[in-house]
Amino acid sequence: MRRCPKPVDEQLGERLVSRYDQILLGRDRSAQTDDQEDRRGWERWLTGHAYKLDEKRYEEWARLLRFSAAGAAVETSRPEQPLGEFTLTEAQLSLEGADREPQPPGDGVAQARPGDILQVALTWRADRQPEANYTVFLQVLNEAGQVVAQSDRWPGDGLHPTAAMSLGAAVTDRVALRLPDAPGRYRLIAGMYRGDVEGAPRLTGPAGDFIPLAEIVIQ
Repeated sequence: MRRCPKPVDEQLGERLVSRYDQILLGRDRSAQTDDQEDRRGWERWLTGHAYKLDEKRYEEWARLLRFSAAGAAVETSRPEQPLGEFTLTEAQLSLEGADREPQPPGDGVAQARPGDILQVALTWRADRQPEANYTVFLQVLNEAGQVVAQSDRWPGDGLHPTAAMSLGAAVTDRVALRLPDAPGRYRLIAGMYRGDVEGAPRLTGPAGDFIPLAEIVIQ
């Protein structure tokens, strides 16, 4: 008889994400095996309460997942900007660090230090049934418009595929991104595209094929 996995200790989880800058989760099996055995409870919980930074795989069976956790809010916006079948309803930006001081939100500018870990939570609402599994991209652009940092992945790093969303459903995607080391003024933008179609076409809306989130001043 297969043993049922223990439920996530949410009180322990809340203590961890409020106290530690980063959390490592080691798994001695592949994501596919964990799904078959219903053993992704902690991974799902951390994906919804922390910010996935990266994942390393070892011989296609063991995994080491790294999450950015404790941080301070630096900017919140509600773009309500449509892209394809979706509307981005909210964007929350934080900077990693349990000792960080929050910044007053609402001016569209976030102050950061070189190499900071930026935590981004994007809430997307499906205004009609999504046609495909879309990839969400985050890009940090320098003053010349060049991409200097980027994240591309399905929402929830694959745990929340858009094709499974119904009309009116919403998903919050939480991503961590390391900022450049060079001081300067940068732009943070987001959008979606079809990774399974040649040319990876972006979803578009009335304002174009991306949504500006904030300006980031690194000093």
